Amino acid sequence: MSATAGESRAQIAWYPWVSEPSVSFTRVSASQVSRWAEWGGMVDRSMGELIRFLEVMAEFGRRGAQRHLQHFRFLAFAELLLTEGRVWHTTVEPERFGATHGPERECYSNATSLAESKHDLIYVEGFGLPAVMPLGTEHAWCVPRTDDGVIEVTWPRNDGLAYIDLPFTDEFRRKIQHETDRLPILLPHTEAGRSLLQDGPPADAIVDVGQPIAEVYVARR
Repeated sequence: MSATAGESRAQIAWYPWVSEPSVSFTRVSASQVSRWAEWGGMVDRSMGELIRFLEVMAEFGRRGAQRHLQHFRFLAFAELLLTEGRVWHTTVEPERFGATHGPERECYSNATSLAESKHDLIYVEGFGLPAVMPLGTEHAWCVPRTDDGVIEVTWPRNDGLAYIDLPFTDEFRRKIQHETDRLPILLPHTEAGRSLLQDGPPADAIVDVGQPIAEVYVARR
């Protein structure tokens, strides 16, 4: 998926029980970054902007959730990521891992193909913050099992400033993608997506790589 302003405006479509509010997304202030740092970790400005974006999206989910969804553990994938996600501050050159960039706007397919061809790489889904705008964008990429950093094979080189994701095991990813014809895993209208929102990720779904978001951020639930 390429990073365009139109796509970021379309984020709200991922939460079908939420009507679009009038919200102005602004850049994170230095005081907000300092506040997050005081909560137990250090975040740079880009990560702070991405966290703030996810906070807003999580609030959309909480305010607009229908009554029959109130028993869900999470009411939006943003809320799930702010609780269970992993954060990445750096990228690594794809060439180090024998990877090359794929077609634009095909991040899910690009990341899937890379994870299938390179068994030392892990498929992840979440939100990235592109350099072209201060808004998070649904995205997929890969990370190495050695925790080196994000391997970006869709966005232009150096375009990704911050990333928050869920790193999925190959077995879980293949099972879900088989059921959804290789659609993204984090979709609320699929059985797998609703299960993640209702119960959280099962123990066998997540690879233990990356920095847990709890080390840099305390979710406001």
